Amino acid sequence: MGALVDRVRHFMDETPAIGGAAIDVALSGGKDSVVLAAIIQTLAPRFGWQVRLHHIRHAWRDDSADAQVASAVATALALPLLVTATGFGGRWPRGDSASGALPRAA
Repeated sequence: MGALVDRVRHFMDETPAIGGAAIDVALSGGKDSVVLAAIIQTLAPRFGWQVRLHHIRHAWRDDSADAQVASAVATALALPLLVTATGFGGRWPRGDSASGALPRAA
């Protein structure tokens, strides 16, 4: 992961506008968000970031295992974790199913 961290560090060195920012990292529990969280945590001291992980319990399926992964990642990275339940109850906010398809205009 060192080469990836180096690439992100180089990009951030060229983008000083977000130095010192408070950053919420969306953490689904999948590999990509776990790697992103680890990279951000690694670079946080250099850029003065205050980092918090944020896991959303959307209830589109049984996502309790994802919440457990998010908790374990937060513990391993020594970062605070905010868990938010959406209350959608397995439905998209606009009323369509959780199949991934959004409602279409007629």
